[in-house]
Amino acid sequence: MAEEIRRAEEPEEIFLLDSLIVKAHPDSAGARGSTASAEALGRSRGGRTTKVHAVVPTRGRWVGFDLTPGQGADISQAVPLLSRMPVPKARVADRAYDSDRFLAWLSKHDIEGVIPARRGRPIPRPHNRARYGLRNVIERFFWRLQRFRRIGCRTDKTGLSFGAFVGLSALTVERTAWP
Repeated sequence: MAEEIRRAEEPEEIFLLDSLIVKAHPDSAGARGSTASAEALGRSRGGRTTKVHAVVPTRGRWVGFDLTPGQGADISQAVPLLSRMPVPKARVADRAYDSDRFLAWLSKHDIEGVIPARRGRPIPRPHNRARYGLRNVIERFFWRLQRFRRIGCRTDKTGLSFGAFVGLSALTVERTAWP
């Protein structure tokens, strides 16, 4: 598989990776002629949900996102999402992304993975705590994104229309939240 990897414009740029679970309104189910997984709707303990996986640089400007059914693991979309992005100096993510395979992918592309070790790991890996503290940028991004009612409670039937509103809302958040 040929991957096009390019360096970010600013070599000190750090990308933050995380996901947000959005509870779907009961009216969002049942798009005609499609399946729930095609519309990024999944079943979990909380009911029907959609997961928004996002990449945000430290400046807080949105770079990209993917939608998946809510019951899926965060790590499942990490490599497909990140392989479409410019390659920064480091990637910061939470414990859900602690995987030997993902860390090997990061080191193959000469990227520092700032990911704390899972609690069950036999030998914990050290991580840069100062850089990990930057994770609040993506958390604040998701908080501002959820302030849009249409995003906070998914009412769209199709994944395409919900994704379009996530993108539009992310651009609005980007313009109003950071200088």
